[in-house]
Amino acid sequence: MQVCHVIIHIQEGSRFDTQLLKKFRVSQTAKHALASFVRSQATPGLPSRPPSSSSSRSTTRYLPRRVYFPVEVETY
Repeated sequence: MQVCHVIIHIQEGSRFDTQLLKKFRVSQTAKHALASFVRSQATPGLPSRPPSSSSSRSTTRYLPRRVYFPVEVETY
């Protein structure tokens, strides 16, 4: 799994809008929901990438097995 850590350093006396953390958490929830949906819709026999032959062009779209929106929030 790919993870992107967001470290927020707040200097003494500065202000921080907590709505930003809420937006990160909403994005993380959406990422997990979308990944679950894509896995449930993927056809088992569907190849994970297009054929390597450049002469045959296919209009079929290949779904990834996992979708990553790298948003993980850790607070220190």
